[in-house]
Amino acid sequence: GFASTVDPSFASFVPPKDTPHSEPANTHATTTTTTAPQFFSTMATTSSSSSSKPAFSVPGFSDEFFVVKKSGLSQAQALTAYLGGSAFQTVMDNPVTAYRQLVQQYAKDAAGNPVDPKVASNEAKAVFRAHPVSASLSGVGPRLVGVGFKRIPKFGILLGFSFFLGEGENPGFAAATAASILSAPF
Repeated sequence: GFASTVDPSFASFVPPKDTPHSEPANTHATTTTTTAPQFFSTMATTSSSSSSKPAFSVPGFSDEFFVVKKSGLSQAQALTAYLGGSAFQTVMDNPVTAYRQLVQQYAKDAAGNPVDPKVASNEAKAVFRAHPVSASLSGVGPRLVGVGFKRIPKFGILLGFSFFLGEGENPGFAAATAASILSAPF
Protein backbone atom coordinates (compact mmCIF):
# COMPACT_ATOMS: atom_id res chain seq x y z
CA GLY A 1 0.00 0.00 0.00
CA PHE A 2 0.92 3.63 0.13
CA ALA A 3 3.35 4.42 2.91
CA SER A 4 2.90 7.86 4.36
CA THR A 5 4.09 9.74 7.37
CA VAL A 6 1.18 10.89 9.48
CA ASP A 7 1.40 13.47 12.22
CA PRO A 8 -0.31 11.86 15.25
CA SER A 9 -1.49 15.29 16.42
CA PHE A 10 -4.02 15.06 13.57
CA ALA A 11 -5.87 12.47 15.64
CA SER A 12 -5.70 14.64 18.76
CA PHE A 13 -8.81 16.59 17.72
CA VAL A 14 -10.90 13.82 19.33
CA PRO A 15 -10.16 13.50 23.07
CA PRO A 16 -9.47 9.98 24.37
CA LYS A 17 -12.51 8.21 25.88
CA ASP A 18 -10.93 7.58 29.29
CA THR A 19 -10.05 11.29 29.79
CA PRO A 20 -12.77 13.29 28.01
CA HIS A 21 -11.61 16.74 29.12
CA SER A 22 -7.84 16.37 29.02
CA GLU A 23 -5.62 18.39 26.73
CA PRO A 24 -3.90 16.40 23.96
CA ALA A 25 -0.28 15.62 24.58
CA ASN A 26 2.38 17.39 22.54
CA THR A 27 2.88 14.87 19.78
CA HIS A 28 4.46 17.17 17.20
CA ALA A 29 7.91 15.73 17.84
CA THR A 30 7.06 12.17 16.76
CA THR A 31 5.55 10.73 13.62
CA THR A 32 4.07 7.36 12.81
CA THR A 33 4.36 5.53 9.51
CA THR A 34 1.24 3.72 8.42
CA THR A 35 -0.32 2.54 5.20
CA ALA A 36 -3.16 4.54 3.66
CA PRO A 37 -5.93 1.95 4.24
CA GLN A 38 -4.95 1.67 7.92
CA PHE A 39 -4.89 5.46 8.24
CA PHE A 40 -8.36 5.88 6.73
CA SER A 41 -9.84 3.01 8.71
CA THR A 42 -8.63 4.59 11.95
CA MET A 43 -10.21 7.88 10.90
CA ALA A 44 -13.57 6.28 10.11
CA THR A 45 -13.95 3.98 13.12
CA THR A 46 -13.27 4.26 16.80
CA SER A 47 -10.60 2.23 18.51
CA SER A 48 -13.05 0.48 20.82
CA SER A 49 -12.35 -3.15 21.62
CA SER A 50 -14.73 -5.26 19.50
CA SER A 51 -17.25 -2.92 17.90
CA SER A 52 -16.64 -0.96 14.74
CA LYS A 53 -18.89 2.02 15.41
CA PRO A 54 -18.06 5.19 13.50
CA ALA A 55 -16.24 7.95 15.36
CA PHE A 56 -18.92 10.40 14.21
CA SER A 57 -22.52 10.45 13.08
CA VAL A 58 -24.17 12.41 10.29
CA PRO A 59 -27.93 13.09 10.44
CA GLY A 60 -29.78 11.28 7.67
CA PHE A 61 -27.10 8.61 7.19
CA SER A 62 -26.89 5.24 8.87
CA ASP A 63 -23.76 4.69 10.95
CA GLU A 64 -23.09 1.65 8.74
CA PHE A 65 -22.46 4.06 5.83
CA PHE A 66 -19.19 5.18 7.48
CA VAL A 67 -17.88 1.80 8.71
CA VAL A 68 -14.85 0.50 6.80
CA LYS A 69 -15.59 -2.89 5.22
CA LYS A 70 -13.30 -5.84 4.48
CA SER A 71 -12.25 -4.24 1.20
CA GLY A 72 -10.73 -1.29 3.09
CA LEU A 73 -13.39 1.26 2.10
CA SER A 74 -16.57 2.48 3.68
CA GLN A 75 -19.62 3.24 1.54
CA ALA A 76 -19.01 6.94 2.19
CA GLN A 77 -15.44 6.65 0.91
CA ALA A 78 -16.56 4.73 -2.19
CA LEU A 79 -19.25 7.34 -2.97
CA THR A 80 -16.74 10.14 -2.46
CA ALA A 81 -14.28 8.43 -4.80
CA TYR A 82 -16.94 8.02 -7.51
CA LEU A 83 -18.04 11.65 -7.18
CA GLY A 84 -14.45 12.90 -7.12
CA GLY A 85 -13.72 11.00 -10.32
CA SER A 86 -16.78 12.50 -11.99
CA ALA A 87 -15.83 16.01 -10.88
CA PHE A 88 -12.25 15.52 -12.12
CA GLN A 89 -13.50 14.29 -15.48
CA THR A 90 -15.86 17.27 -15.78
CA VAL A 91 -13.09 19.79 -15.07
CA MET A 92 -10.69 18.08 -17.51
CA ASP A 93 -13.33 17.90 -20.27
CA ASN A 94 -14.49 21.49 -19.73
CA PRO A 95 -12.11 23.21 -22.19
CA VAL A 96 -13.39 21.01 -25.04
CA THR A 97 -17.00 21.63 -24.03
CA ALA A 98 -16.41 25.40 -23.73
CA TYR A 99 -14.76 25.47 -27.17
CA ARG A 100 -17.67 23.57 -28.72
CA GLN A 101 -20.16 26.01 -27.17
CA LEU A 102 -18.19 29.01 -28.46
CA VAL A 103 -18.18 27.56 -31.98
CA GLN A 104 -21.96 27.12 -31.73
CA GLN A 105 -22.30 30.67 -30.45
CA TYR A 106 -20.29 32.07 -33.37
CA ALA A 107 -22.09 29.87 -35.94
CA LYS A 108 -24.54 32.71 -36.62
CA ASP A 109 -23.88 36.40 -37.09
CA ALA A 110 -25.72 39.24 -35.32
CA ALA A 111 -28.51 39.13 -37.90
CA GLY A 112 -29.03 35.38 -37.34
CA ASN A 113 -27.56 34.30 -40.64
CA PRO A 114 -25.38 31.15 -40.73
CA VAL A 115 -21.62 31.76 -40.80
CA ASP A 116 -18.98 29.61 -42.46
CA PRO A 117 -17.83 26.94 -39.91
CA LYS A 118 -14.18 27.94 -40.42
CA VAL A 119 -15.01 31.54 -39.43
CA ALA A 120 -16.86 30.34 -36.30
CA SER A 121 -13.95 28.07 -35.40
CA ASN A 122 -11.43 30.90 -35.88
CA GLU A 123 -13.53 33.20 -33.65
CA ALA A 124 -13.60 30.57 -30.88
CA LYS A 125 -9.84 30.00 -31.23
CA ALA A 126 -9.26 33.77 -30.95
CA VAL A 127 -11.16 33.82 -27.64
CA PHE A 128 -9.07 30.91 -26.32
CA ARG A 129 -5.82 32.59 -27.43
CA ALA A 130 -6.78 35.89 -25.80
CA HIS A 131 -8.04 34.41 -22.51
CA PRO A 132 -6.96 30.74 -22.22
CA VAL A 133 -7.70 30.17 -18.52
CA SER A 134 -11.04 31.95 -18.31
CA ALA A 135 -12.19 30.40 -21.61
CA SER A 136 -11.18 26.92 -20.43
CA LEU A 137 -13.02 27.36 -17.13
CA SER A 138 -16.08 28.96 -18.70
CA GLY A 139 -19.19 27.21 -17.41
CA VAL A 140 -17.38 24.75 -15.12
CA GLY A 141 -19.38 25.82 -12.03
CA PRO A 142 -22.83 24.98 -13.41
CA ARG A 143 -21.45 21.76 -14.89
CA LEU A 144 -20.14 20.66 -11.49
CA VAL A 145 -23.53 21.41 -9.92
CA GLY A 146 -25.08 19.30 -12.66
CA VAL A 147 -22.63 16.50 -11.92
CA GLY A 148 -23.79 16.54 -8.30
CA PHE A 149 -27.47 16.42 -9.22
CA LYS A 150 -26.92 13.66 -11.76
CA ARG A 151 -24.20 11.53 -10.18
CA ILE A 152 -25.23 11.46 -6.50
CA PRO A 153 -28.47 9.57 -7.27
CA LYS A 154 -26.71 7.35 -9.81
CA PHE A 155 -23.84 6.31 -7.55
CA GLY A 156 -26.14 6.14 -4.54
CA ILE A 157 -28.38 3.68 -6.39
CA LEU A 158 -25.33 1.75 -7.62
CA LEU A 159 -23.87 1.37 -4.13
CA GLY A 160 -27.29 0.73 -2.57
CA PHE A 161 -28.12 -2.08 -4.96
CA SER A 162 -24.65 -3.62 -4.62
CA PHE A 163 -25.17 -3.56 -0.83
CA PHE A 164 -28.62 -5.19 -0.99
CA LEU A 165 -27.44 -7.77 -3.52
CA GLY A 166 -24.47 -8.62 -1.28
CA GLU A 167 -21.85 -7.53 -3.82
CA GLY A 168 -20.08 -5.23 -1.37
CA GLU A 169 -17.95 -2.47 -2.87
CA ASN A 170 -17.60 -4.33 -6.19
CA PRO A 171 -20.88 -3.63 -7.97
CA GLY A 172 -21.89 -6.23 -10.51
CA PHE A 173 -23.99 -6.23 -13.66
CA ALA A 174 -27.35 -6.21 -11.84
CA ALA A 175 -26.45 -3.19 -9.65
CA ALA A 176 -25.04 -1.28 -12.63
CA THR A 177 -28.15 -2.00 -14.70
CA ALA A 178 -30.47 -0.94 -11.88
CA ALA A 179 -28.49 2.27 -11.32
CA SER A 180 -28.57 3.09 -15.03
CA ILE A 181 -32.32 2.53 -15.32
CA LEU A 182 -33.39 4.13 -12.03
CA SER A 183 -31.18 7.20 -12.43
CA ALA A 184 -32.52 7.94 -15.95
CA PRO A 185 -34.96 10.63 -14.68
CA PHE A 186 -32.03 12.58 -13.29
